[in-house]
Amino acid sequence: RRHRGLPAVSLAWGQWAESSGMTGTLDATDLARLGRSGFLPMSNEEGLALFDDALRQDEPLLATARLDLSALREKARGSALPAVLKGLVRTTARRAATTDARTAATDGDGVPPAQRLAALPEAERRHALLDLVRSNVAVVLGHGTPGAIGSERSFKELGFDSLTAVELRNRLTTAAGLRLPPTLIFDYPTVGALAAYLLAELTPAEQPAPSGDLLAELDRFESAVLAADPHGPGHDQIAARLEEMLRRWQSAATPQHGEPAEDGDRVADRLQSASAEEVLDFIQNELGVN
Repeated sequence: RRHRGLPAVSLAWGQWAESSGMTGTLDATDLARLGRSGFLPMSNEEGLALFDDALRQDEPLLATARLDLSALREKARGSALPAVLKGLVRTTARRAATTDARTAATDGDGVPPAQRLAALPEAERRHALLDLVRSNVAVVLGHGTPGAIGSERSFKELGFDSLTAVELRNRLTTAAGLRLPPTLIFDYPTVGALAAYLLAELTPAEQPAPSGDLLAELDRFESAVLAADPHGPGHDQIAARLEEMLRRWQSAATPQHGEPAEDGDRVADRLQSASAEEVLDFIQNELGVN
């Protein structure tokens, strides 16, 4: 219509305070997330006033919303403010973001995350990264504590969308002092997978443990797995972790072209496509444990 010289205006509405078919399902967590994003609910009177004002503008497309400028400034300091909103607030965003990133890349004593994690035992490193990811997920989604964030639940199941995905990536970039890809939660779709990725990025390469120590660790691991109820709670998660371990082992143990495959490679080949039940059967039967 505008192209043809006819009157037309399209309005992109923000949130109305009055419950409607679009907003009636939002809970307190959803509303808190919107508030942190810098968008506040508008009353009917405010919405109608914006409507009247929009009709007086000679623009084909307008966004009508009630904004929290202090929240926008906070997002700008963390480099999380969308470009379309940057002209609304004044802030030394680039300098503040750089300072924040440098500060967050070290602990209170100035120790970088990689160095701090390297001093921890393997299990504690993984636990520390899980806590880091879960706590940031809780903040992004508006949960009071990270206790409700299961490590094996997918980000899609938790309720992430493109905006919250970017917010989580930005927070973890600052917290870990790493350059993380925009597709972070799509490449690593669960809290556990994302924590494992961060662990690999932050932990320096280590020399492999002697085979005797590794076998002793495997013995303890095997005893712990076989002591658990294979049909109890968490069975699927445990099986999935075992499958992932075997896939990673296969990848590391794959021979170069022209080299003969070892027995371990053949076992890994068999388990590559195994189901969860078959993996548990393998542990009980192939390892000689009844």
